[in-house]
Amino acid sequence: MASLEEVFGFDRKTMRGWGQALQSGDAERLKQALEGREGRRKLTPAIAGFIEFRFDEVYARHRDRYNLQLREEVRQVFKVKLSGETLRPLLKSLLLKRKPQPEESASACPESPAGAGVPELASIAEIPVSPPLVAEAAAPGPTGELGCELAGGTGVGKPPTRKVIPAFTPWVAGQTHWSDHLGVLLFWNALIQILAAAKEPEPLLRQWLASVLLGCHNIEQTKYLNWEDITVLLGEVTRFPAPQREELERLANPATIQAVWRWNAGRVEAASGGDFYLDPHTKHYTGMMPILKGWCAAIRWADKALHSDFLHTVKGEAVYCQRADNFDDLRQRFWGVVSGARQVLDWPKEKVLTLVVDRGIFGMEVFEKILADPYLHLITWEKGYVGGQWCPKDQSGEFTLERKRNRADDVRVYRFQYIERKWAKNPRMRQFIVLATNPEGRQVEVSVLTDDLDRPAAELIVLIFNRWVQENDFKYLYLYLDKHFGINQITSYRTVEYAKLSGQIDDRQIRSGQAKALQQKGQRTGRSVPQRATRFSRDGWVVVRGKPSCWWRASG
Repeated sequence: MASLEEVFGFDRKTMRGWGQALQSGDAERLKQALEGREGRRKLTPAIAGFIEFRFDEVYARHRDRYNLQLREEVRQVFKVKLSGETLRPLLKSLLLKRKPQPEESASACPESPAGAGVPELASIAEIPVSPPLVAEAAAPGPTGELGCELAGGTGVGKPPTRKVIPAFTPWVAGQTHWSDHLGVLLFWNALIQILAAAKEPEPLLRQWLASVLLGCHNIEQTKYLNWEDITVLLGEVTRFPAPQREELERLANPATIQAVWRWNAGRVEAASGGDFYLDPHTKHYTGMMPILKGWCAAIRWADKALHSDFLHTVKGEAVYCQRADNFDDLRQRFWGVVSGARQVLDWPKEKVLTLVVDRGIFGMEVFEKILADPYLHLITWEKGYVGGQWCPKDQSGEFTLERKRNRADDVRVYRFQYIERKWAKNPRMRQFIVLATNPEGRQVEVSVLTDDLDRPAAELIVLIFNRWVQENDFKYLYLYLDKHFGINQITSYRTVEYAKLSGQIDDRQIRSGQAKALQQKGQRTGRSVPQRATRFSRDGWVVVRGKPSCWWRASG
């Protein structure tokens, strides 16, 4: 067989197939073997000729579902079921050859009847356009009527899908063209301005931002985009995954990331205010890397976890984020987020920041450091507060808060009554015992702590009760941040081993749960319990690291 391959230049498997077809004596099998893969194609020349013959009439009557109609006629005539992707190249060439009829218009497009399946060109109309809309880096965004109109298909905010779309030819005034991603023009100013975020204009930043808005979580999913549309709307693009990955490796550096954060903060005017919400967003890591474990609320269990500490404005707009493993809890990560935000967003050291944080920040050491910083304030809940301390005669004030829902006349009124006093555990901090009543009459009693001694009480209470505006980004708007924008996806393959970080971080001793339980039991019984118990031996004794002579019976 090796000699036959060398002489005839065909693969041995191909020639074996020919021989088996000859031996079978079946003329049809021999014909298919000699034709190769082309002989097994469903789209035969006869079917292609039938589609070409029927195309003009079908397209004129069923412009919104002509692909589906042609496949149904082929099934009835030839008893062959074809997919829309099989017909795509043929229909694309027929669309280019076809001359539009003067009587056809966008208003004449019939709607798809119920149950007719998904149309191949859903909600696409023909509208005259002007010459190409190709933007340069320094060119201003389109204003007014944009000088042209485009027909919108998928648009922004819907998952990208493949459709039979004709290829774009050079635009001429008065021509009619299709546009599958017209929705990106809603974000035109942002797409133009992001080019200036980095020191050198980077067109890929604009392309990737448009791709994310169109529903692509990562580079691999950009294959679903209509690249002819993207080229017309954005200018030159980098299409295929391999070169995009190369450019991503070049651009994925701290300088570019920080430049994008600064650009984003400028768009939401983050520097104009000093109140921010800090929220740790924990993701359950399911990859193969051996990272530290932590509590994952999503699975209600302890497993490998990654933390994304987001800084939001009071309107709920994210302006900064840091990612970390479970080595440090929020009380240690807090300072890195504050200093990182000041550095990356170019906030001066004298800018006074007020951070609203959940109970995870609660700690006497944290409070002392904040009290020592005149440019940093904290508002948080008191951890471990026991209700029943509300006393009407000690009330310091009350106020109401109105919130409008979907309708302007749908107003919900919340009532807040509070007692202001110095916190008994640290008199340098203010404590508010708040009795909040919702429109249904349900009440909740909580304790709010802050180091800000000058700000009005109502402002401080409203800030912490409004912290759910950031939670809405993760829960109410979960569809957009996670499912649409994919913030929970880890698209980077770059990792750093813990061994390589040994010189950058300091290990610290953490008491285990068993040691804490033993200490509490010892306090109740009056026995002395080791502080550094690490493991149990088989006979019930507790071994203390570093003190082999110190033993304590677990049974007490």
